[in-house]
Amino acid sequence: MFRTAATSIAIILCLAAGSAWTEDTTPSENQEFPSIEGTWMLAIPMPGGIEKPALKIRQRDGKLKATLKGRQGSKRMKNFTFKGSSFAFEQILETPKGDMSMKFRGSVQGDRIQGVIELPMGILPFTGNRKLY
Repeated sequence: MFRTAATSIAIILCLAAGSAWTEDTTPSENQEFPSIEGTWMLAIPMPGGIEKPALKIRQRDGKLKATLKGRQGSKRMKNFTFKGSSFAFEQILETPKGDMSMKFRGSVQGDRIQGVIELPMGILPFTGNRKLY
């Protein structure tokens, strides 16, 4: 059973690069997003090894846009929110059994990011570092 769930999660993360959605976060008056902007190199522990997607967050026209890029390509995230040091966003995957939601939530402290991914079959932790150029 664990192997089946782990395989399903791995497939979900690989499929996560198939379709694109975007939803913008509009800042409150005079709000800026410097602590969340950048490219984050994530590490997601999986039974078969560590997945290492990149999460790119940029401000454009006063709104935040996020793109997750993995082995299978990249896609924009939906329902991105950021307040204080906390963030959340969602990725909807179209599967043969219907749409499935992957909800990411976490926090940023300096150049480190951490959080969890909520999936129908459980929760996965993730960590990451801001890519410095």
